Amino acid sequence: GEICCDQHANIQVRGDDVVVYGDSVPLGAIGDLVQRFRSVSNHAVEGVQSWTLLPELEQAGRAGLLNGDIVVLHTGDNGIVSRSQLDDTLASLSKAMRVIVAIPYVPRPWQADNAATIQSVAGHYPNVRLMNWSGAARAHPDYLWSDGVHLTPTGESAYTALAPVEGEESRVN
Repeated sequence: GEICCDQHANIQVRGDDVVVYGDSVPLGAIGDLVQRFRSVSNHAVEGVQSWTLLPELEQAGRAGLLNGDIVVLHTGDNGIVSRSQLDDTLASLSKAMRVIVAIPYVPRPWQADNAATIQSVAGHYPNVRLMNWSGAARAHPDYLWSDGVHLTPTGESAYTALAPVEGEESRVN
């Protein structure tokens, strides 16, 4: 569903509409994302696998439901990301204003392969920007709870601040 915020609650709110697809990591940042953007439509679900999430996002993209929006995609925490599925999904989002794809951080055997897949596929689409969540989380252990995956309140704010909205890739300080 769509979560909307009071325009006067925070003068930092941007005039962008954001649609979030992902797992429990971006789900944890929804409250902060709502404060940053005009409206946030949440499609993040705890425990979702990329092989379920990516076809749903691709279908929405092909139907034109995301034209003109900023799409935040964060997948790969719960298992392997398929290169062909990611490619098909990003191709379907050519009319989104911007697609922000997070490089996931998850201390699991599939982390490196997922990061490599995301980085290699993302470069083929002019409206895609990478969000280096992996680098940020690795550099700042306080962003994560003891499970090494889920966001602390500090991590929620950092995750939201890292989303590149000006067209540049995010950088880790």
